[in-house]
Amino acid sequence: MFEKVLKFPHARVIRIGLSFILFFLAINLSVYLFMPSYKQTLRASEFFLDLNICNFSDKDIDDVIDLIKTDKNNKIFLLGDSVSYGIGTAENDSISGYLRESKKMYSVYNLSVCGAKPLDYYLWINYLNKINPGEKNIYLVQYNYKWFPIKDDKLENYISQKKALYRFSEFLTQEFKDKLEFNPGWFDFFKYNIEKILPVVSNKDRLFALIFKERSKEDLIKHLMSGPVKQPTFEEKKKNFNCKIDYASSLWNKETDFNYKVYLKTLALIKEKNINAVVYLPAYNSDIIARCRDANFDINTTGFIKDAGSLNVKVFESTSQISQEYFLDDMHLNSEGNKIFSQILSQKIL
Repeated sequence: MFEKVLKFPHARVIRIGLSFILFFLAINLSVYLFMPSYKQTLRASEFFLDLNICNFSDKDIDDVIDLIKTDKNNKIFLLGDSVSYGIGTAENDSISGYLRESKKMYSVYNLSVCGAKPLDYYLWINYLNKINPGEKNIYLVQYNYKWFPIKDDKLENYISQKKALYRFSEFLTQEFKDKLEFNPGWFDFFKYNIEKILPVVSNKDRLFALIFKERSKEDLIKHLMSGPVKQPTFEEKKKNFNCKIDYASSLWNKETDFNYKVYLKTLALIKEKNINAVVYLPAYNSDIIARCRDANFDINTTGFIKDAGSLNVKVFESTSQISQEYFLDDMHLNSEGNKIFSQILSQKIL
């Protein structure tokens, strides 16, 4: 039964094995060398604009850490979601791009990712203050009107990326771990680190975005079965715009919401560590404001401003400060809008 196997030339087995290893190494080396990362893009490099995707790869986080550790300048850290990232615009035309141009005495780090939550900010601030403390560093932290209502316990409702939980696990209290159901053991960290050092694995989402114009394996299946999923335009969204779903800030209860509690922990951290920070409430399209703003929305917004003020954390509110023509959609600014908003930030708080 096994005679053919036993007679199979050993040299051929070795050649096949070596060929596979060389191919694997070549693919990984190519991804590592030629996939752009934070040092080239100056913001999260895992992006595909048509689908509103902008996430950090592990290489991006490594880049940020390397840059900060060798950077002697005072720094501006921009922490937010796709609004602060500048989705739909080139990096030079984003808020951080304009700040980099106007505040040349600072190094500007755009650490924003799509769908970022308060826990993302909390972990980043803890880590950055640990590796690069300094009263002259400025943290610009975005308050988000939209991420509070949670109808389920999916992890992405609490943090944008699971990899951040591994990278900054030392700052996760037991309360966080229990809420997130994130209690990894040594094997989980071992598996994570093995995957992290393999460029093809750690950059798989960026590869899917580049090759298939999709984000994940699940999106790849959809792509193969029914074609790529396209992000609806703002005009299309407006036809079926539902304030209770798309602008649901009026629904959350700040007394019970987990994300709001994390915002308060972040504010307390800023005060405790004497961090030079400003929390800013970004501008929103006046068309949506007029349609969806209600008394409860104002109560929650003013409540947050009051809570921040009680901790002596500076808050900058700009909900209605930019005209409708400077928006790409309900909340994302176009290039000119980002320029105007960066000027407002510079004049008001920097």
